[in-house]
Amino acid sequence: MTNYAYYHQNPINKGIHFVCIPMIVLTSMNFLREIKIYKFGPILRKYIMRKNVRLNDIVKFMYHMYYFNQSYSSYVVMYFYFEFLEVLSIEWKKYDNKWKRNSIALFLFSWILQFLGHYIEGRRPALTDSIIGAFTDAPLFSIKYLGE
Repeated sequence: MTNYAYYHQNPINKGIHFVCIPMIVLTSMNFLREIKIYKFGPILRKYIMRKNVRLNDIVKFMYHMYYFNQSYSSYVVMYFYFEFLEVLSIEWKKYDNKWKRNSIALFLFSWILQFLGHYIEGRRPALTDSIIGAFTDAPLFSIKYLGE
């Protein structure tokens, strides 16, 4: 997290990331929820409340394990972060007939704003050094400033 913070010192860049990272996570959830991985058989279906495992569920599980490994408090905060965004994703798709187009637009707009934030900051994005580290640390980093 310290390495990630190095790339984000400017308050404008921090503010952009505070808004844009959750938007990227939300729009990614919109699409990852559409990818079904495995259909459970009829016997398992009564023990598991849903019949499909979605790629979104696997990605969320991996994030949860990562944050749990970091600290219990990080895990709890990020559990609610991802669950809140998933509820938003589900509701968005219910009420927006053009959710695919709007998700793509918001996803691209959020990335453009983040690159603009790094231009303002005068530092390259953290993902140029460690793409995995950037994607795992970014969601936690984006809400870190709520407690400050």
